[in-house]
Amino acid sequence: MKTVAFWLLVFIPLLAGCGKDPITEGEIYEKIYEPAHTDTYLQPIMVCDGETTSVTWLPMTEYDDEDFIIRFKAYVDGEHRTRTLFVNKQIYERVSVGDWFVLAKFEDMGIVEECDHNVKHREQSCVKN
Repeated sequence: MKTVAFWLLVFIPLLAGCGKDPITEGEIYEKIYEPAHTDTYLQPIMVCDGETTSVTWLPMTEYDDEDFIIRFKAYVDGEHRTRTLFVNKQIYERVSVGDWFVLAKFEDMGIVEECDHNVKHREQSCVKN
């Protein structure tokens, strides 16, 4: 019973935040530029012939385009909320830290991606628009 109560206390607050609508305007508090880069890593490949198994390491290369990221915040319903957007270069150059960002003003210019997580590690957490 204690285990069930523990997991309920852990997961209910996490799930409660999932249904909130994202903010559509707020003060820009951070702009981030990530230059294009190529990453190389080793991917293990297992080879099995029925009797022996061996691991071969295959080098893999991944290219990541440059990213233009803005983060803005607002005070909504008694709490501070933030939003992170990957935008195109035109939007990135038009806004500055401290500006009041209104998403509707820039929708025709094209928001690239939306993320609510650590920008440096965005492998599977972004939603393309």
